[in-house]
Amino acid sequence: AAPRTSPAHPSFLLAIFFFSGFAALLYEVAYTRVLALLLGPTVYAFSLMLTMFILGLALGSRLFASWSDRWGERANGQEKLTWLLASLYILLGLSVAATVPIFNRLPLLVGEIVQTHAEHHARLQLWQGAMIAGLLLVPTMLSGAAFPTIVKLYVREEHAIGGDMGRALAANTTGAVLGSLLTGLLLIPHLGTERAFWIGILVNVGISAGLLLRLSIRAGIRLGLVASLFGLFFLLFGFLPRWDVERLSAGLYKYAPYYADVDADVIAHRGDLLFYKEGALATVAVRRVGEEHQLSLDGKVDASDGGADMFTQKLLAHLPLLLADRPRRACVIGLGSGVTAGAALKHPLERVDIVEISPEVVQAARFFEHVNDRVLDDPRARLILGDGRNFLLFTGESYDAIISEPSNPWMAGMSALFTREFFQLVRARLTDGGLFGQWFHNYNMPLQDLKTLLRTFHAVFPRAFLWALNENDLLLIGAKDPAFDLDLSRLERNFHRAAVREDLRRLGIMDLYTVLSLYVMRDDDLDRFAQGAPLHTDDHPILEFSSPRAMHAQTSRSNLQALREFPRALPPPPAIRTVLQRATWESVQNKGQMYERAESFAEAFEEYRRALERNPRARESLDGLRRVARTREQRAEAKALYERLLQDDARNLDARLALAAWYEEEERYDHCLALLREEVERIFSRSPRRRATSSRATPDDARLLERYTACLAGAREFAALEETCRRWLQADPENGLALFHLAALRFQRGELADALRLARRSVEANPHHFKARTLLAMIYAEMGETTRARALFEEITRAHSDQALAYYNYGLFLLNTGQLREAREQFQKALDRDPLHMESYLGLAEALWRSGQKREARTWARRVLRRDPHNPLAREILNAR
Repeated sequence: AAPRTSPAHPSFLLAIFFFSGFAALLYEVAYTRVLALLLGPTVYAFSLMLTMFILGLALGSRLFASWSDRWGERANGQEKLTWLLASLYILLGLSVAATVPIFNRLPLLVGEIVQTHAEHHARLQLWQGAMIAGLLLVPTMLSGAAFPTIVKLYVREEHAIGGDMGRALAANTTGAVLGSLLTGLLLIPHLGTERAFWIGILVNVGISAGLLLRLSIRAGIRLGLVASLFGLFFLLFGFLPRWDVERLSAGLYKYAPYYADVDADVIAHRGDLLFYKEGALATVAVRRVGEEHQLSLDGKVDASDGGADMFTQKLLAHLPLLLADRPRRACVIGLGSGVTAGAALKHPLERVDIVEISPEVVQAARFFEHVNDRVLDDPRARLILGDGRNFLLFTGESYDAIISEPSNPWMAGMSALFTREFFQLVRARLTDGGLFGQWFHNYNMPLQDLKTLLRTFHAVFPRAFLWALNENDLLLIGAKDPAFDLDLSRLERNFHRAAVREDLRRLGIMDLYTVLSLYVMRDDDLDRFAQGAPLHTDDHPILEFSSPRAMHAQTSRSNLQALREFPRALPPPPAIRTVLQRATWESVQNKGQMYERAESFAEAFEEYRRALERNPRARESLDGLRRVARTREQRAEAKALYERLLQDDARNLDARLALAAWYEEEERYDHCLALLREEVERIFSRSPRRRATSSRATPDDARLLERYTACLAGAREFAALEETCRRWLQADPENGLALFHLAALRFQRGELADALRLARRSVEANPHHFKARTLLAMIYAEMGETTRARALFEEITRAHSDQALAYYNYGLFLLNTGQLREAREQFQKALDRDPLHMESYLGLAEALWRSGQKREARTWARRVLRRDPHNPLAREILNAR
């Protein structure tokens, strides 16, 4: 056969092979990174992405192979193929450009899919696979279609097909390798995934331009086509919307099911995004939500300065180091917020090596210096940037304590830090008396996976102790020395070090009982509990595949119950038995307060109940039991306990007040008033001589009257409320709460001068009372003293920065004074604290409507109507033209 001639030189076509491979792998890496943010970085998500990518390439190549053959054999076939190839690359660039803005909406779609199918893993994967297919099939098919077309252009003689194909594949593969490396290691870390896509599109535009310039048409037309092509590129680049990184990094694939009653976009935009950086391995973000800072990797929150995380992060260091005998060197695998390493340095260690694989996490840790005690600036801390497992493999160091706190094993690659071989590596790097602390989660973990992890750990550390830090977090401590035991004198010595004790006090840990009572089981009991479970090993990483299936499962309570109810053959170590035996009701109450601070409410409920069994008048336990009762069953149990305590001792005022508070929360004001009325009358019926001995009511009197007046206000019995407050002021003329209620009554009646006088006196008597200060600000606003009102509202939001109502009230004031932009900011801050605060939704809708932003206002009005279908203002906004 006669050789075919092509408008393109062979070396130019080899360059197209190269840049085609470069762009294809650039797209694959970029799509993988952004879809990991959207779907979660699990082995299933990566498998779906890779499957769809390769499927698209294969389909495109198969469908266009016969077309390229037919076109190439026609007259002017090479010219037509060149036109076709240029068109394919133009369409490829356009199809990728079309997907870029779609990523702004996909998190919301993922959130809806997860909320609907979270409990059905297979169905969830089907939906996510369909979404990936819709996103990737068109661009990958176009990319695949280009390959046989280039081959048809490049292969000129049939007898040389082997050499031509070899050179073509070499160029394409080289480009693919460079595209993968440069995108993952340079483009994404330095420019970001979004710009990486545009670089890939520019490569496609460049290929198309090169092909157009080689066509056998007039030069002016060629130049015009190329100019138009680049003009289209810059037009798209300039006008397509940029990515909403707040939405992308919100982790809706993980957290959407927890907020079923809240619009996903409200969750995505909660708080302020302080830091966002795409690294070679993960996308790291720091977000401030209310007063809490959260550090996330690929959307999954891995650390925060909130109560629950702070408790876990600190105890991961303190517990192993309290048990250790004069440790000198420690190694912490995973920096995170830096809190664990900072806690370790509270102990008299010579050095702490911190191994962190992500430079972006190191940057993010700077946002937690207020809680990690500037650990990275401590001269005893040595930061090692690298993989923790490889560091232990190649280092010659030995450590007295190694603490591993990786992310969850359902995140692809993380399960390698939970395998038998990793634990063996850790054991080899411990000194003879060394201890290893391994964190793992109790939530989103099937019981079989939990057993697998326990059995794997015990296979390497036969001398092992399991601790339940709270409902969600567990800690395994393994000793290299099989004769290691818990020594009480050593524990007390370590616990009473000034820096350690002060750090533990911040967590609410006041004594050794609080720490040692976290013990669950040890040694062979672990193996018996995990009997029959498979080992998690490097060559059989079962957790990598099983744990993502339970990413949304609620397993904390059932797992903890299974652990605690398991019949143990081994008693607790003697040191623990001794401390448990000498515990007092105060110790148990302190533990309940610790759990409450750590947001482990079910555990706090049990501890408060146990404290009340020992002391029915334990005031903090009586109040705490009601606060932490989050389920209907717990609230019923709390009420029954209060009633039983009152039956046993009718003079138990604390139990009476706790039950009254329970009725008030349930809005059963008649029961609350009936419970307290007789006691209130007893206060007011005391002889004048006895009242004259003190100008103020006793603390118990004040507590009783405070609850009684609150119930009167809730019941809207305003006449009785005013009379009660008058009588209260006779006994205590400057009582701030009585003055507040009277001021509120005057304000409701429009008697502003009297209301102002009483409110000022109330605030003077109790300068930190939220309601009194808010009322005073509202009175100032109503009297036209907007400067004073604004200043006071600002003071209130600073002093009560955790309360959504503080920001809502300030936003309402700003809305009424026409300061619409600032009003929106305050309503948004209220939603940061409480995503379910419907009044703030309505405030935002009204502020946006009055600002002329009708479309956004209608969006917020729809959100209101989902919760309150008959809200008149929301309906008015939605129906207005």
